Amino acid sequence: MIAKALDVDFSLFVEETNDEKKDQEVNHNTWLGFLHLSGLLPLFFPSLILWRQRKNKTKDMIHHFHAVLSMQVCILGISLGGLWVYWKVNQLTPFMIGLLIGALVSIFNAINVMNGKPFINPFVKSEEKSLKR
Repeated sequence: MIAKALDVDFSLFVEETNDEKKDQEVNHNTWLGFLHLSGLLPLFFPSLILWRQRKNKTKDMIHHFHAVLSMQVCILGISLGGLWVYWKVNQLTPFMIGLLIGALVSIFNAINVMNGKPFINPFVKSEEKSLKR
């Protein structure tokens, strides 16, 4: 009705809302990507602070937060095992490999999430996998 009263094509109004939704989706993906990047090291505070600030503003933040925390716990366990090997055998290689693999998985997940693809985590199912059930 407003479009008729203004003698304006209705598609002008529809395109603006679609662009806004796309911008919001990109913004959500960016924040989720930052959340995954905060999992580079087994330090929980950056992830916790980011989740706390964005939990009500970003869609699916809790799902990604659980995935990041489980990955950080896994990296922490591998790191502690690597430190135990270093203590017993004086070999630092398992510790470094564990941190490197954890960092690479976190970076890969951040890139995937920013591009709208599912993340990789053996402990938490990604959105697309859980939707197919």
